[in-house]
Amino acid sequence: EAGSAQAWQPWTPEAHGKVQWRRVTSLADLAGCLTQDTWDLALLAPGKGDTADILRLLQDQAPALPCVLWGQSPHSAREGLNLTPSADQAPPFFPLLPSGSEDCRDLRRLRQEGLTESALLKSLHYLEKIVEESADCIGIVNRKGYFVRWNKKAEEVFGYTAAEALQLHYSALYPYKEELLEMLKVLRENGRIHRYEINLLKKDGSISPFEISTTILRDEEGRIEGSISICRDCLEIKTLLNKLHQLNEDLEEEIIQRQKINDQLLASSLEVDLLFQAIPFMIVNLSPEGRILRWNPEAKKTLFSHKAVAVGHHLKRWQAYWDWPTVAAGLKRCRETGKPVRLEDVRYQRTDGKEGLLGLTLNPIAGHKGKVEGIILVGRDISDRRYMEAQVAQSQKLEALGQLAAGIAHEINTPIQYVGDNLHFLKDTFQELLELVTQVGSWCETLEAKGDRQDLLPAVEQAWAQVDVEYLAEEIPRAVEQSLQGVERVAKIVRAMKEFAHPGVGDMVPVDLNHAVENAVTVARNEWKYHAEVVTDLDPSLPPVPCFPDGLNQVLLNLIMNAAQAIAEVVGRDEGRKGTITLITRKEGEWAEIRVQDTGPGIPEKIRNRIFDPFFTTKEVGKGTGQGLAIAHNVVVEQHKGILALETEMGVGTTFIVRLPLTIPEEGGKGGKAQSFVRGR
Repeated sequence: EAGSAQAWQPWTPEAHGKVQWRRVTSLADLAGCLTQDTWDLALLAPGKGDTADILRLLQDQAPALPCVLWGQSPHSAREGLNLTPSADQAPPFFPLLPSGSEDCRDLRRLRQEGLTESALLKSLHYLEKIVEESADCIGIVNRKGYFVRWNKKAEEVFGYTAAEALQLHYSALYPYKEELLEMLKVLRENGRIHRYEINLLKKDGSISPFEISTTILRDEEGRIEGSISICRDCLEIKTLLNKLHQLNEDLEEEIIQRQKINDQLLASSLEVDLLFQAIPFMIVNLSPEGRILRWNPEAKKTLFSHKAVAVGHHLKRWQAYWDWPTVAAGLKRCRETGKPVRLEDVRYQRTDGKEGLLGLTLNPIAGHKGKVEGIILVGRDISDRRYMEAQVAQSQKLEALGQLAAGIAHEINTPIQYVGDNLHFLKDTFQELLELVTQVGSWCETLEAKGDRQDLLPAVEQAWAQVDVEYLAEEIPRAVEQSLQGVERVAKIVRAMKEFAHPGVGDMVPVDLNHAVENAVTVARNEWKYHAEVVTDLDPSLPPVPCFPDGLNQVLLNLIMNAAQAIAEVVGRDEGRKGTITLITRKEGEWAEIRVQDTGPGIPEKIRNRIFDPFFTTKEVGKGTGQGLAIAHNVVVEQHKGILALETEMGVGTTFIVRLPLTIPEEGGKGGKAQSFVRGR
């Protein structure tokens, strides 16, 4: 009743001095009350019909809430409600003095006992939760060795449920009895074991290594009540440790191997450095912008001897000593294209003050995604080589002239012979005319002195008839004309020979291709006139073509001689028949084209791809060196950056096609793309 609230004042904490209480009259009201607030005490008046239901509700929703039975002992209340005396299966019950008692000391004592038992239950509940949620397997055995506690982790690891484990003797988990006896010996001696490694058997029959810690449980008198064990499956850890050990061994081996590789790299680096220093041509490592990162002694000797320090400086710093615009253009093209660039005949100043020529190659160093991250400049002085090449080219021309010498001498001898004959004729006729003129003069003097002398007329007529003035009037101009033609013929041959034998110039110059073709035909006349007729179809509108004249003359002469020799193989077996050599010049787009056609036998398919090889020849020993077409290929393709093509058909003939660019190729004709190809049937 509301008035009885004063009797419960002693349950209130001393600091507050107030009691908050709520009367409930139904199970639903009690459930809502327990859900909404936290309470310190439940006061039950026995005798009501629903007391048992109330206690069961309290057991489910508030197992730690102290319950006071008014005027009745706990034992009788529990028996009346069919409750077991186990403290963890029902709320704590405390008796109260008979109804109406106001002994506050008894009330405080009861309150304190209720709070103590409640705290104990809360602790036990907390410990129970710890055991169940532990990450390790926990098992408790009694003095007989049977399990009385088996947590969730143990169920998961060993495969036994808690119910199965409670029927299991601990020895069933030890597959090797010797290991078990050894562990028990240590346990009896020390009273406990800590992280002891031993093999345990799982329900599925598998055996795994475990770490187990066991403590013996004793009662107040020291008698063994059982033991509690905590264990952890070490198989995964062992596996990881083995893997770690293997990885460690692999790492140590890798370290050893890397050390060996480092030693090898160091040795290789030293070898490369020695090789770099010993290379007899210049090597310069450049940044993409052209700054010097490294250079070898030959580079310093060749180019950088003007400065003691070159590393870190830009190549432009040495522009006064070489053709810097050409080098700069090559560097730019190498950066932009990412491809090697060849620079020929780069003029530079030697250390002795003389001018020389460099052959340079710029090689890009490709980095991420093909980006140029550096450039390697490789080069050497080619002045002596160029001089030797010029000498060899001149020697080759003179060798060709030597081969043509007999024919050229014959070509010159023929016009000289009839010039000489005509001069002898003129000499004799001039003597006769002189004698006639002398007699006529004498007769004129006689007529002047003696007057009319009819007797002299027969002598005059006889002298006139002897001289045959009419014949002389016709033949002398003809002899003079033939002599002039012969002289012009000789002069033409001499001019052609002079142009052909000229050592040439170092740079390309505009050349009249038609004139060059005519000169070559003239010089080679004695090679073709017995076996072939030469037909020229020269384009008068063809503009001058930038060429090296001496090289071009060599090419034309070689091709004409080759055509004449090919025709000779055919007509030599058929007296009286001649072949035809046709020379054609045309402008084809950006190219000037020269075609040299012959009606020879054609070139067999098996040797077509070898005809431009040096020293390859099908002629007999002593009749060919195999250099003619190889020289033509080098001059057209390498020097002029042109195209040398071949079309041939067996039994019909062969056509050599020379194409030269109408404009000077990049780098003065030294950096284009060489081409040659063969077509045939």
